[in-house]
Order: sequence, then structure tokens, then C-alpha cells
Amino acid sequence: MTIEAPRDFFADIATADYSAQRTPLEHPPVPEIPELLLEWESECPVPRKRAPKLQTAEEVERELQALREQYAPFLADLAPALQSPRSRLELKTFDWRVEEPEDQRNFLSAMEGGGKWETIDLPHYRPPLGKAATLYRFEF
Repeated sequence: MTIEAPRDFFADIATADYSAQRTPLEHPPVPEIPELLLEWESECPVPRKRAPKLQTAEEVERELQALREQYAPFLADLAPALQSPRSRLELKTFDWRVEEPEDQRNFLSAMEGGGKWETIDLPHYRPPLGKAATLYRFEF
């Protein structure tokens, strides 16, 4: 009795020769591009005054401020604020504490509020604690 391996349809697709069934691609002819020469004017049609070289940081800041004022009308945000149909709950205040050995044995106790928790606001920055895990908790 011989056992046949199941047919692999994806292998059949990958190894099939479809070249005889397809018409080859036709390359379009290369278009003829006319040779155009543009005249070069040595003089700029609008004379420009060269700006003086800025020497100090105060001069740079003064020029930047002038440019900010000049372009302020173009940078104004005139779009109306979009109203969101979703209600939003900002998660900012959390309970926090350093993980204790008891938490590794009974994590459910920590999630139910066991242990000493401290109320903090995000972003939350503390000095390095070494190799320690910390827990954050928020109740809805």
C-alpha cells in the first residue's frame, strides 16, 4: 500500500510555466525630443539689493523676528477646530509603586490595590531605581 503526499497547489503555481500563455510585452518607441535652446539673459530683469552680512547673534535674531512678523499672516492657522464625535477621557493621574517580592507571588493582590500605592501625574519622572520593576494602575 502506497501513501501519496497531499497535493501542494501553491508549489504547482510556483513551478508552472506560464510564458507560453502570455503575450510578450511591447516596448514603446523612444519619442524624438526636439533640441531647444533657451536664451540666457546676463542681466536679471528685476535688480535686487544684496542684504548685508549678519555678524552677531543679535543681528540674526532681529532679522528672524522681522521675517516672522512679515510672514505671520501666511502662517496663521485659520482652520476651524474640528469637533470630535467621540467622548474623550484623559488618563493623567495614576497609582504607582515599586514592585515587591509579594507581587511576584500574588500579582492579583497588587492589581486589587494591595500594597502601598502613591498617586502620580504623567509624565512621571523618578531617579533610577536600579534593577526594579514598577507598577502603574488606573481604575475606570
